[in-house]
Amino acid sequence: YSVHQQRGCVKVGDKYEITNYSVCINADKGIYYFTTYENFSVHEVSMHSENLDSEKVICYELYISDKIIAVN
Repeated sequence: YSVHQQRGCVKVGDKYEITNYSVCINADKGIYYFTTYENFSVHEVSMHSENLDSEKVICYELYISDKIIAVN
């Protein structure tokens, strides 16, 4: 199932709830796909390309495009 919360549908105090991001994970291949509220392009992160035992936080730049983008 998936849900997308449009800005303006639910007001909480003086702010509106939105869907900040949506994700899908291919556990067999170790690929994490995501989109953000401002950018519906699909971003792809290969988890097997990262040191998952590291204590460092890994950040990726978001790109604007109309295709799947491998960010690492």
